[in-house]
Formats: sequence, structure tokens, C-alpha cells
Amino acid sequence: MRRFSDSETQLILRRAAELHELSPEPGASGLDRAQLDQVAAEVGIAPAAVRRAIAELEARASDPGPEGFAAGRLGRIVFDVPLARPPQVDPLPHLALILETALGAEGEVETTSDALLWHLPGLWREIRVSLRPRPGGAAVRVEESLGRLGGGLFGGVVGGLGAGIGGSTAALLGVGLGMPAAGAVLAAGSLGASYWWAKRLFLGEARRRRFQLAIVAHVLADAADDLGR
Repeated sequence: MRRFSDSETQLILRRAAELHELSPEPGASGLDRAQLDQVAAEVGIAPAAVRRAIAELEARASDPGPEGFAAGRLGRIVFDVPLARPPQVDPLPHLALILETALGAEGEVETTSDALLWHLPGLWREIRVSLRPRPGGAAVRVEESLGRLGGGLFGGVVGGLGAGIGGSTAALLGVGLGMPAAGAVLAAGSLGASYWWAKRLFLGEARRRRFQLAIVAHVLADAADDLGR
């Protein structure tokens, strides 16, 4: 089970206290999840608030930001959350409803031999939940490819708005009004502006999904642990 450093413990408890509208107490040493829950319970903080605070910390730590976008590191979101104990039964068939509840949306759910797949076609979403072996136990993995999101946004915004509107206006200026230079400048500016806007939308949505999936991963791991009790 992962252990949290002193600084991470303080960040988690501080955020959990904010979520629970209480003041945190200072952490004394590195703690694992069970110890964090125990410390939080002593000051009246709900386990769900601790879980969300941990998820937010992990989401921030894994966010590559605009630099990651430039380096091509925004293609996939992956979170592994270790289980407190080895599962006694396969938890995946029991997690479908919990997954939809945690996501707050009703999609198409498919269970395979080794994974749980959740689709939401209208929003270019496909989330995969699986159980991964690890030393001494297992972990719940939640992952989502951002390829469909990127294709939809950049294809729609850059291809549709940038090339479509910019190209049409450039053709009007160049052919209709005899101003080819102005048309070329306008077309290039339209493409640049549409790309900037598509990138801004993509980064914002990718960040939102990263925070959401971090929380979902912890919710599913807690539910899998409950099945083993």
C-alpha cells in the first residue's frame, strides 16, 4: 500500500478539512491510506473527503499541463489505486453501477474477461477499468484515451471553423475582391486562432477528466475492498 510523505499528508488533510468544513491537524509522519482515514476520523473528517483530497493531489501531480501537450504526453489518463487486501472475488462485475454513479452519467457498459468498458459516444469517451496484479496484492486501474476528444475538437474547431470559415473568407477576398495577400493572411490567422481555441478547450477538458478519473479510481478501489470483507 502506498505511503504518503509528510508534505503530501499535510496537503491531503488540509484539502479534506476544506471539503468537510473543518480545520486540519498537523501530520506527524508518512501515512498510508488506512492511517490517513484514522487520523481524519479522529478530527471528524469523513473518509469520502479524504478520498477526494487524495484523488485531487494525485490528479495535480500527474497533470502534464501545456508543456505535456507540446511534448505529446496528453494521449492517455491512467490511475492505479492499490487495494487494501487481495480480492477474494472478481470485483469487476460488481463495479459497473458504481462506475456510472461515480461518473454521473449513464453510458454503455460492456464486461469482458479482464476489463469493464464504459462508453459515452456523444462526448467521445471510453473508460476502461481493470484489475492489475502488483507485489503483495492488486490494484484497480482506470484509464481513458484522449484520442477521440482530440480528434473531435481539433477536427471540428480547426477543420470546421478555421479552414471552413477562414478559407471561404480568403477565397472571397482573393477571387471576388482581388486581394489575394489579404485573403492569405486572413486564412492563416483564422487557422492559428482556431488551433489556439481548440488547444485551450482540449487542455481544460483533459484536466477535468483527470480529476474526475482520479476520484473514480479511488471510489472503485474502496468498493472492491468492501467486496473482500
